[in-house]
Amino acid sequence: MLNHIFKTEISGQVDSLLSGCYTLRQFLDNLTKIDKGNIKSIQEHGFQCLVEAIIKHFNWLENYKVVPTSESDFLVHGTGETIEGKRAVGCFYVEDENELLTSNKYHFTTFFSNTLQKHGIKKMWLFSNAVGIHEHTIDNFLDENVILFLREKIASKIDNNTGFWAYFKDELNKRIPKIMERKEFRDHQKEAVELCTKSPKGYVPLPTGTGKTLIEAGIIENCIKDIMIPCCVVVTPRIVLTQQVLHEVFSYLSVRKIDAQYVGLNSGKIGGEDENDWKEAMLDAGMDERDIPSTTSPRELENYYYEAKKQNLPLIIGATYHSAPRLLETDIPVYVLLLDEAHNLVDGIGRFSNDAKTDIHKIKTVKKYAFTATPAFTKSDKGTGLNNVDLFGKEIGGKSPREMIEKGEIVPPFIHRVKIDEYVIMGQKHLVLDKDNNPLINGDIDDIEKNVELIATTVITSFLEHKNIVKKNSCCPDRVGAKLLVVCRGEPSLSGLLEKSVIMKEFKGDNRDVGIYAISTASGAYLDGEFIEGPGNGFKEKFMRVLRKLPENKDAIIFHIDMIGEGIDVPGITGVMSFRDLGEIKGRQTTGRCMRLHPEDRRKLYAGEIKPQEWAKMIKPYAWIVVPCYSWEQADMNNRIIEIAREIKEELGYNPYMVSPLGSFVGQPPIPTGGQDSLTGISPEDVKIIHDIDLPEFLSRAEIEARNKFNSIIAGKTKVSKITMKKVADCLSFDLTI
Repeated sequence: MLNHIFKTEISGQVDSLLSGCYTLRQFLDNLTKIDKGNIKSIQEHGFQCLVEAIIKHFNWLENYKVVPTSESDFLVHGTGETIEGKRAVGCFYVEDENELLTSNKYHFTTFFSNTLQKHGIKKMWLFSNAVGIHEHTIDNFLDENVILFLREKIASKIDNNTGFWAYFKDELNKRIPKIMERKEFRDHQKEAVELCTKSPKGYVPLPTGTGKTLIEAGIIENCIKDIMIPCCVVVTPRIVLTQQVLHEVFSYLSVRKIDAQYVGLNSGKIGGEDENDWKEAMLDAGMDERDIPSTTSPRELENYYYEAKKQNLPLIIGATYHSAPRLLETDIPVYVLLLDEAHNLVDGIGRFSNDAKTDIHKIKTVKKYAFTATPAFTKSDKGTGLNNVDLFGKEIGGKSPREMIEKGEIVPPFIHRVKIDEYVIMGQKHLVLDKDNNPLINGDIDDIEKNVELIATTVITSFLEHKNIVKKNSCCPDRVGAKLLVVCRGEPSLSGLLEKSVIMKEFKGDNRDVGIYAISTASGAYLDGEFIEGPGNGFKEKFMRVLRKLPENKDAIIFHIDMIGEGIDVPGITGVMSFRDLGEIKGRQTTGRCMRLHPEDRRKLYAGEIKPQEWAKMIKPYAWIVVPCYSWEQADMNNRIIEIAREIKEELGYNPYMVSPLGSFVGQPPIPTGGQDSLTGISPEDVKIIHDIDLPEFLSRAEIEARNKFNSIIAGKTKVSKITMKKVADCLSFDLTI
């Protein structure tokens, strides 16, 4: 079977490509007519796929494997074997077939070198649609290890060979079964799953990005082993998060050949635009293709349960906290209830009514487990907090952010402060006026927030500096893009940035390679130039789908108000920036958005190619918290988020939590007016941005303990000998005179 990505790229156009095509010339001409993205890429991939078909049809090489296009920089497009040994294949497509190939232009030296160094192969086959190779290249670069297949030789084998072209067309129409990734448990995940088998109830506090959903999938797997057809319910605060969690559970189970019926208990559509992908994955796993329905009707839900029971299939329900109480109106026996982002069930936290929260706990179930990165407790252990053992059980397998950083499962956060000391809005396009047509720069925070040009200046300047930091600290700068997640204060500022800001439009015009994305319930989704109106239209699902598919090296600025918060997995985020006080829980959840590992770093870590905390060997070694300061409110938030980052890095074995009710910060000092010391002063006549970078230094446990002890000594809280004090100072590399 042909495996080249070209099969996917021309899906639906195979007939038009090969209709009446029986020669190399016709095939190459038809490639230029394919309406699919980059035509040069299509031509190159089409020629590479043709070479794969020739090799396999004529059985020239055994075990021929196509090298993934992600490694195209190596110029080795495939490897196979003959009786005499291994062979590497390189395909060099040229637009002008009469142009002679040269080593310099087509990088033959790179091809030869990587064939030997990466694949350990000395013998090479070189395919090209060119008529020939320059004599200088033949004399200086080619030897008996290279066999040439140029235009005339290729044409002699396939021109008017109806058997070959029938084979090629048939192969292009065959769907490529995807090789599904089999995720295995890390130590902390394995521990949590095993502990859950020993207790029917409990809560699992783990930092964002450490794989809580995989633990949930493992628990469901064990429940299916307990009884053949259990009903398993996963509950989350959002429809989009429900889709994400259920898909990961599906991926985990299907790769292990565990079939199930999946149903959404919410007003959305679980599969969404990805439903075809789900069905293809079912076929790849050797399972029957089945629909993934959604409903909020208790009767329909019961029907799905009984139908699954007839087919001896487990029923896995993905619900929101808003819709899950509908289960109380059914006779469905729930075996396990998994509560994701469970802090939402605590009174005073989250956006759900207390009645809905209470009803969740009324659902009868054999097993019940809660998961969160930010546990919320109540002052009384009889309240609705996770410290209520009757409701949630005891803590199971909890790990602190510090522990997970030390294990390499997430990256540490550091602070990047951006302070606008003084500014004057220059020019009418930057001006915000009050009712008397005076510059509105000394009003309250809501007035300043309307000044979208100030916000745009802060975001753009911060992003460019953030990009420099990301590249500077990466072992492979070309493999990582700066992706800054910006939390806007409200709808006026978000829509203003996209629709009114001259500065933002100029920036986008000058930086077309930087993607601009935004989402809000009121406006809908903005996808780098394309608007999808909301509410409805599946705009949330489309937005998340686009973000999940962003290339790792793509630069992007992503705006939202409260949509991309807890639990939502947006791969590749390198930094977060907030224009509003997020509070303890949302502050930690937002910080966690950028603490996930780069996929390649994760692969290398799990393969043992790098060790935890080998920052210099990582593509994305750090997460950056960008803190803008242009008002007293921002300055106040600055201190809180810096403290969050410090606790994450330094608290030893401490799992952060908060006590409900959340409460608000009262008594904000008024914004000062005028003067050189004002954060919103009226001089000098330009915007002044000061960048304060928290150096990415990750202290060891010993260094942290020594520093804390040293601070205690200095403060006079601890009496010690001069020798002890000197030892502490030496540990911290302090130059002290005692």
